[in-house]
Amino acid sequence: MSRTYRRYIFFLFLGVFALTAPLLILYTAGYRYNWERGKIQETGVLLTSYRPTTALLRLNNIVGAKKAPARFSGLIPGRYTIAIEKEGYFPWQKRLWIEPSKTTFAQHMVLWKKESVPERVINDTILVSAQSPNKKTIALVTKKDPSRIILFDTRTKKIAAPMSLPQKKSSTITHLLWSPNARRLFIESENGEQFIATIGGEQGAPIPLVTFSAERLLRVTWNTDDDDRLYGYKRAAPLKPGYQLLEIDFFRGDTQRASIGTLESASPYVVEDDILYRIERGVLSITSFAASKQALERRLALPDAPKNNVTFLPESPDSMITVFDQEHKRILLIDKGTSTLYPIQETIDGVIAAQWSPKRNRLLWNTGKTLAVLDLEQSTRETIVDETKKIHAMAWDPENEYIFYGTNDAITVTEIDNRDVRNRVTLTTIKDLKGMTVNQTGTLLFAQERNGLSAYSITDR
Repeated sequence: MSRTYRRYIFFLFLGVFALTAPLLILYTAGYRYNWERGKIQETGVLLTSYRPTTALLRLNNIVGAKKAPARFSGLIPGRYTIAIEKEGYFPWQKRLWIEPSKTTFAQHMVLWKKESVPERVINDTILVSAQSPNKKTIALVTKKDPSRIILFDTRTKKIAAPMSLPQKKSSTITHLLWSPNARRLFIESENGEQFIATIGGEQGAPIPLVTFSAERLLRVTWNTDDDDRLYGYKRAAPLKPGYQLLEIDFFRGDTQRASIGTLESASPYVVEDDILYRIERGVLSITSFAASKQALERRLALPDAPKNNVTFLPESPDSMITVFDQEHKRILLIDKGTSTLYPIQETIDGVIAAQWSPKRNRLLWNTGKTLAVLDLEQSTRETIVDETKKIHAMAWDPENEYIFYGTNDAITVTEIDNRDVRNRVTLTTIKDLKGMTVNQTGTLLFAQERNGLSAYSITDR
């Protein structure tokens, strides 16, 4: 091979390298040539997760994944149609923008079953029911045996051994209240008798509360952080006005006062750890009683001075408490900080019912025919559902991204994500819906009807 030919080969390869090296560098750095726009652009990434995980995902009508989760990189910027399908399920579809050098998330997507046949799991009129905070158990009382508590497992759809009140106290149970971690259950009957039941390994017959308190308590509630501490009002003195708030500690086995002095009324309150939040005559007082030393931290006058028709919404974010003024159909989100200049962070009017999402970052409320959501992380309020019929019940999906709601003839599920069009499907038609709840995994929905409880298999993991 002559020297001239070798030089020709050398410069040829050098030229090819000079042309391809920048292209390779751009390619590895995530750049692609956009034929539609006629220029080189940095690509984007799409991250997806969905259930059932075996569903088929198509990206712009091309099969992209057969199992979740799935990651798509090197995508030319633009709008993509994401479609998920599986036989026997309603399809899911949404058009999302892929932006250069950014990751687009399409996560917690769910395909819902098209034909969910109801399974009657309780065939009797339900008088009282309460789902445990961990969503694993529903405690309920039926008309056939109103002095017996049925513990229904929402994972297996089986009934645990029932608990009955002592024979001589066999009156109708009217109230059930779970402790925050579902280890104990407070029970009250129509004749005023009160009991405590331990749930789980040490489960036994309900114990009369008077064993600890010596008398019946009013407005009984649990400490929001402790299964061992129960609270309730008692008369300060027989036949005299005034109340005392008591704390029963089941771990220590003792009872002590949790309030300063004599209280004017048995008004609404909640105890979080060692802080008492109490409303009397339209004023919220915040009292600390850590280490048995009580100190009034703050007093806050509430709008329109709500009185007794007030509740504290459970599962509020750690930084605030949620007051539901039912008299004025108003929600107040109040900062717990005792030095905050303007502690009332949000005011929501026209509320009939409300509940916090499982992740405690979204508040859902019902105004009668509409459902709206306050997103604390995004600082947004948005109407999610606007129905022509009255909404009787609502529930969150455990993954925080879907809402179930029921009218007088159907149960529907809708997603929160407002990008493109919200996916919304009617799961089943129903009559006489009294309430509903979803189990811990989000695969079973339980609907309380006039004559019992039905289970619906709505999706798979």
